[in-house]
Amino acid sequence: MAITKRLVKGSALTHTELDSNFTDLDGRVTTLESTPGSDSQTLTLAGDDLTITGGNTVSLSTLSTEVVDDTSPQLGGNLDLNGNQITGSGGSVIKEELNALSLVGGSNGIVMRTTTDAGITIGDQAGNVVLGNSANSVEFVNGVAVDFTNTNIDFTSATITGLSIVQGIDDLSDVDTSTTPPGVGQVLKWDGAQWEPANDSSGSGGAPLAFVGISVAGQTQVLADGNADTLQFEAGSGMTITTDSSTDKIIFASTGGGGTPGGSDTQVQYNNSGAFGAEADFTYNASTNTLTVVNLVATNITATGSGTQTISAGANIELDATNRVLVTDTPFRLASFTTTTRNAIASPVNGDMIYNTTTNQLESYENSSWVATAGSGSSYSDSDVDTHLNTSSATSGQVLSWNGSDYAWAADATGGATSINTAGNTGTGSVTFASETLTVTGATGQINVDAAGFALSLSLDADLTSLTTINTHTIPSGTGTLALTSDIPADNTPTFAVTAPDSGRYQFDGAGTDSDDNATLYLYRGFTYKFAVNSSGHPFHIQTSSGAYNASNLYTDNVTNPGTQSGTITWTVQMDAPSTLYYVCQYHSAMAGTINIV
Repeated sequence: MAITKRLVKGSALTHTELDSNFTDLDGRVTTLESTPGSDSQTLTLAGDDLTITGGNTVSLSTLSTEVVDDTSPQLGGNLDLNGNQITGSGGSVIKEELNALSLVGGSNGIVMRTTTDAGITIGDQAGNVVLGNSANSVEFVNGVAVDFTNTNIDFTSATITGLSIVQGIDDLSDVDTSTTPPGVGQVLKWDGAQWEPANDSSGSGGAPLAFVGISVAGQTQVLADGNADTLQFEAGSGMTITTDSSTDKIIFASTGGGGTPGGSDTQVQYNNSGAFGAEADFTYNASTNTLTVVNLVATNITATGSGTQTISAGANIELDATNRVLVTDTPFRLASFTTTTRNAIASPVNGDMIYNTTTNQLESYENSSWVATAGSGSSYSDSDVDTHLNTSSATSGQVLSWNGSDYAWAADATGGATSINTAGNTGTGSVTFASETLTVTGATGQINVDAAGFALSLSLDADLTSLTTINTHTIPSGTGTLALTSDIPADNTPTFAVTAPDSGRYQFDGAGTDSDDNATLYLYRGFTYKFAVNSSGHPFHIQTSSGAYNASNLYTDNVTNPGTQSGTITWTVQMDAPSTLYYVCQYHSAMAGTINIV
């Protein structure tokens, strides 16, 4: 029960209320002794807690050393300061402030000691402990162990002296120096899970720097999983790896490929499906600086050495180009032979060319014999022409004429005359051609003969009445045109009949040929020739280059109807025509031959 009181001054308590208050107080205080004039009193508490209210202060200086004679006084319950303080004579104050206990020391500070080895425990899992501030200090007596288990410690604006922490760095949960003991100069480095000793990556002290990973272009990077991880090198095919601990070296060496070079010639190594390979016929001789290879394909070959550069072969050297083989910016020199050494050449073939130092002229092998190239040497002599044309002793006014098998000197039958004599309208006219005379006979006023500009014209007089026959031929009566003919052939131009038995050859007949396949032709400058072509599907062309048809190299100078496959090609060979030309089918390179111009 509670003590009844009046809050209004002058209101008296009833007898019952007073009796109840003393009964309640009797139950709370069993003994209260007071000795008048004494400096000490004894207060005995029993029952519920003693609550001091109204701002009263219990001064420890006026109390006895012990509240009771109990050597281990205890409170029966919680001591509620109710906003008040407990002060000591030395100025110490114990006060309640929210949920924290604040110990405010006097001039001597706050000293916490134990008489046993149990130590002093400050704080727990529930709150923080603030020790000191900028004005006071906290002293832990020497030799006393302090346990801050599960406590956050705030040393704000505090100076710590003489502090010794018993725990080692390994006592931290995320530090491991036992698995890999640290070396001199090493630091703790985070490996993603814990702190471990490692070399100082800043470069100051410790072992040399180590790479975190090794990267190869186009490959996955190799990263170290930890300090205990080892980088391994594995030798592939054709490769060996050795280590030398005395020199701290790793040696990579090739074991060679598909062949072991021997002698002075070293086989050239090449990549053979990921391994080294070599061939016996692909070698490099360092002593002679010679590269030997069977087949060489190159876009450009440039000779940079001094002196004469030599390309040699045990047999023929063949230059094969789609269009032509060009020698630019420099002269082209043929091999030089004397007549004796030329005749000693084994098995020459048509088309071979040399320079004859005996006759000082270019020569080519044609129709199984060596002949001078047209225009080569000083000049042709009369005997050279006579010998080549198989005749001699030409007379004045004769010309070269084809006789069916060769050219020979003959009288000019085309009208080239030394004199022309006409009788006007006398009825008789004569024209002398070297050794022959053309005579026109008729009555006066009937036949008119005229010669002008190397043209001979015959006409009948308009008053012709009595002419009835010419060379026994009767002239029909009536009016009309009289045509005069002669017994001179209308056309004696050499003509080649050209056919195509198949797609591998042209066949020539006439003008010195007799069913000759892809015949080699000899034509003379200033002469006219005809090619009667009957080769359907095989257009006949003349060009300046050998080999397949080349539209860029066609020769059409004074050539009519070129490229026909059914018709006549007429060609008057110009004086400036090349010494060698070629004929070829537009579609079949095998149908081709040579034309020599002399």
